[in-house]
Order: sequence, then C-alpha cells, then structure tokens
Amino acid sequence: MNKLLRLPAVCDAVGVRKTCLYERIRTGTFTRPVPLSARSVVWPSSEIEAINAAIIAGAGNDELRTLVNRLHDMRRAANDASDRIAPKVAKQRKIRQRLQRLKQ
Repeated sequence: MNKLLRLPAVCDAVGVRKTCLYERIRTGTFTRPVPLSARSVVWPSSEIEAINAAIIAGAGNDELRTLVNRLHDMRRAANDASDRIAPKVAKQRKIRQRLQRLKQ
C-alpha cells in the first residue's frame, strides 16, 4: 500500500532538514510534493523508498535526476489514466494547475 507522507515524515525518512529537502527538489534530485489542498502537500512513500534505495546504492546526482524524472513520468501516467476514468476530476485538476501557474 502506498502511504502519503507529510513533510516531517519525509524529512525523517530521508534524514535531512526541510531546507535541504527543498534544495534537492530545486536541483531535481528529489520528487516534487503532491498538493492535497492549498496549504498541504504530501509525497508517496514508494517514491521516498525508491530515492532512498538509489542513494544507498551509491547513485550520483545525474542518476537521481533520471530516477526523479521517471517517478514524475509515472505520476503523470497515473493522472492520465484517472483522467480517462473521471473526466470531471480531470477538469478540476487542470483548473487547479492553471491557477497554480498563474500564482507563480
């Protein structure tokens, strides 16, 4: 089962502080969070486990970026599959994404 982990749990699992985690996200060596609401984000536990396994195996930054890109692609594929199943949810997601882009 894929749990959703909040920031403190992710920091504990990875062994870094919040600022270091967000620096890794900025450099592409860690996955971006999944927004739950306007003020709440989570990470799938399977992604944290995959990144930790790669780090333990000695992966460098380039290998981590490749892994992170693959994990993001898997997220997109899952979202696309759910879009076909629930068109109304897909429309709402696209609206939220547009709003987020406008805020940036």
